[in-house]
Amino acid sequence: MSDPLSHAWLVHCVVLFFLTIFHEGTAIVAATFAHVHFGLPTGLAFLSVYLGTIAGDLTIYGLGRFARYSPRLRARFIGPRVEHAKVWLESHLIRMIVLCRVTPGLLFPTFLACGWFRLPIPRFALLSVLSVSIYTPLAMALVSLLGQSLMQHFGQWVWAVIFMLALFFGVSGVWRRP
Repeated sequence: MSDPLSHAWLVHCVVLFFLTIFHEGTAIVAATFAHVHFGLPTGLAFLSVYLGTIAGDLTIYGLGRFARYSPRLRARFIGPRVEHAKVWLESHLIRMIVLCRVTPGLLFPTFLACGWFRLPIPRFALLSVLSVSIYTPLAMALVSLLGQSLMQHFGQWVWAVIFMLALFFGVSGVWRRP
């Protein structure tokens, strides 16, 4: 017979994995909350967010690759200035991937551009894995410390506030007008 707790952990892990596609910061807050309040093991919480974030990065890159095959998109967006941007992005890829992790709204267009410009997938994937390997545990630790510290002063509801702030900044970064 299966343990109901392990089933709940599996559900948490699947939800966290797919939540990273929507917004990884929100997923990090949710993973930390699941660890603190529902006893989700740290390793499972981390692995769910880690794998989901990498899958999301590669999916966005893939969308950029496939968009190149649309004649309408090519005619509209590709020109000499765009080709200049390709050279710049290639030479600053490490910096841009690190910056995308901490700047709301920058990740999607940058990773889409990486796919559009057909930057080498092995290099992109390696940089994605490395940046996620550093960023995710640091962000989870920071959210955990912040959440537990604030919880002592303001109570359990502070997690809802942290989650809503992460969601707000994630959504506002995606839907910001130029």
